Amino acid sequence: MRCFNHFCIMLLLLGGSLGPGLAEPVEHAEVRGLAAAPPALAESEPSPEEAVVLSLSEAVAAALAQNPDIRATRAAVKAADYRVDQAGAVYSPTLDFNNNFTHSESSQSSGGVVSNGLLLSSQGRSGNSRDVLSSSLSARATLFDGTREPTLRRAKENLTAAEFEAESTAQELIRKVRELYYQTLLDQELVRIQQQRVDNVELRLQQAQGFYEAGTAARIEVTQAEAELASAQLEAIRAEALLQLDWVQLNVLMGTPGQQSYQLLAEEPGSVPELSVEEFMAVALDERPELQSGWARIRAQLAQVDASSAARWPTLSASAGYNLNGQPTPLDRTWSAGLILSWSLYDGGLNRARAEEAKATAEQLAEQLQSTSNQVYQEVATALTAWRTAEAQKTTADAGVRAAEQNRFLASERYRVGVGNFLELSDAEVALTEALIESARAGNAARAASAQLARAVGLVDISQVRLEKAL
Repeated sequence: MRCFNHFCIMLLLLGGSLGPGLAEPVEHAEVRGLAAAPPALAESEPSPEEAVVLSLSEAVAAALAQNPDIRATRAAVKAADYRVDQAGAVYSPTLDFNNNFTHSESSQSSGGVVSNGLLLSSQGRSGNSRDVLSSSLSARATLFDGTREPTLRRAKENLTAAEFEAESTAQELIRKVRELYYQTLLDQELVRIQQQRVDNVELRLQQAQGFYEAGTAARIEVTQAEAELASAQLEAIRAEALLQLDWVQLNVLMGTPGQQSYQLLAEEPGSVPELSVEEFMAVALDERPELQSGWARIRAQLAQVDASSAARWPTLSASAGYNLNGQPTPLDRTWSAGLILSWSLYDGGLNRARAEEAKATAEQLAEQLQSTSNQVYQEVATALTAWRTAEAQKTTADAGVRAAEQNRFLASERYRVGVGNFLELSDAEVALTEALIESARAGNAARAASAQLARAVGLVDISQVRLEKAL
């Protein structure tokens, strides 16, 4: 399942403590596809009639490619990878070359007249110069160092943790993009609903004015229609303002701050399997990157315990050297080879204290991992409950829309033939608008809950959960 999860993230980019209930994973995560180029959304500012079509997968791909949080996690993974190289470098020998050339001159006086300790005259001066060349080539290799293996193991586990943390950041970004994409779709629908209400009220106002002029309706029906029209126009303005804020937030998540609007596609998420909270939690224990990262941090800390304990043992190194020294010609040639044994016999308890500190830190990380596991369970249960509630509300809301449409139709016909009044029709219009809004919100709540459940379980697509995986 984890391979499928990674594969889905890559396709989105290219396509445009240890308490009860926790089981240590055996697979490590990799951050794949985060460097892929984002899809081209628009080369220039399109006209409203030519709005750029933006699918959910394209929005997610753009965010994963351009969001600065993703770039930061990529850099963190790269830094951790280089730390692995640093830790592994101790297994290789070192080779050093040194070259030194020295030129010196000296002079000396001979003979002369001295009076009262002063040199009054000199009869001669001699000079001497000397060139010295020194070159050396030395090599050194560590034959035994008990800290090498645990240090390298610790670096590798920290790299694994960084990869899982990058995957967690990517999954969280995907959730935010999906929820905002669905919210924007909802707000677009609310704008349409409010505008439809404005159009309906304008029509009713024209009818009321006609009835008033014909003497079959009172003036108050005209003023009531005018007041309702003003209220409907105000709600339409508010809905449009919320939609404009959605565009800003969506563009920021995609790493392209601006107010560009798009033509979004009404895409439904995959179906949610009929599983219990415990079955979803069984999947989350294996898939949630935060849990995998916690395990990697614990293993890294246990490696630090081993490294601190091994520091009390001696280290053994071999060295060899070849030297050329003297005047340019001829040069004295020497070579050397030897073994170096280094052993700290007493350090005041420093290494023991470091090992105990590492153990205590590992215990702390284990408790934090258990706390994270509890939080994951809460997130899974909350998201699943929200999805089931939203699905039930959607069914009820759809039934309410059908009833409100029928009621509005009857009220409209009664008003048109003169047997109904404007208040009856106005109430029917408001009830239909509210029913449409509730239906749209229920549908959005179900889509958002599906995205939250996928994030809680640690998957890209919640529909890919298999019962055998949960068991």
